[in-house]
Amino acid sequence: MNMRVRFRGPTPEQIRRQLELLPQEVTGDALREATLKGAEVIRQEAVKNAQVIKRTGTLAGDIHAEVNERRTTPTRAWVIVGPGKEGWYGRLVEFGHDIVVGGRKRGRNKGRVVGHVAPKPWLRPAGDAKRKEAEAVAIEALQRRLERIWRKR
Repeated sequence: MNMRVRFRGPTPEQIRRQLELLPQEVTGDALREATLKGAEVIRQEAVKNAQVIKRTGTLAGDIHAEVNERRTTPTRAWVIVGPGKEGWYGRLVEFGHDIVVGGRKRGRNKGRVVGHVAPKPWLRPAGDAKRKEAEAVAIEALQRRLERIWRKR
């Protein structure tokens, strides 16, 4: 799930330029910390939603929020909220799936569809319900971090 935090006031490009002028300790770490705190709000709601539909509890116990290092830059932080390796099937629960019977022959799936499991969304509703709260938490965390750094100077 992707979430974009929008700041009111200067344009995003102006903010990005200003962040590039700040020391490294402010930009990368502050953005990561703030974004993770915002994502934690959504993660907690996703855990609640997954517990409602649980069968074994594995999915609810394996929902993480972690920084996507490949997409994160000093002026932009990306966080992924979703299941880990144990809860890999969370996508199947979220979107539903076909029930396929039959084996594989020479690498080609020769199975036939005998039914469908209806979707039971747990992650998307968490993001929809907690998006504004997550944005507020992220902005507040970033403001607190910047105030601490500015006081030191």
